[in-house]
Amino acid sequence: MKKYLNCVNEEPPVKITSILYNNPLYEYTMQATEPQSLKKLSKTIRYIAVAEGVSYLILLTLSILKRTTTIDVHLGIKYVGMAHGLLFILFITAISLGVFYLKWKAGRAIWAFVASLLPFGTFILDWQLKKEEDLMQ
Repeated sequence: MKKYLNCVNEEPPVKITSILYNNPLYEYTMQATEPQSLKKLSKTIRYIAVAEGVSYLILLTLSILKRTTTIDVHLGIKYVGMAHGLLFILFITAISLGVFYLKWKAGRAIWAFVASLLPFGTFILDWQLKKEEDLMQ
């Protein structure tokens, strides 16, 4: 029992605080309230939105080609669909970052989600975010 008590009172070999403060994600989180980093986050969300929109349009085009022509686009649909799925998940994550760091209201987050479901919606969202970026410092 004595050995166990000594083990509890001993200092751990690595402090939890040093792990937390040396973590680059923590440093990014702490710097995310600066105006330049907010602008950078908005720009990142815009890039993700445009990439998601382009992949959606390519996927819709391939789907139309599959149904209306004899062109074999099954592999294209498979791989573009996989890329689009990953971009969609990344975009939903970006929306949550916009809510958390850019202080988006619920209506804005819902609009961003609905924009990802419309064929050209993410391009409209990109245009709106670009106008807001221009107003930032």
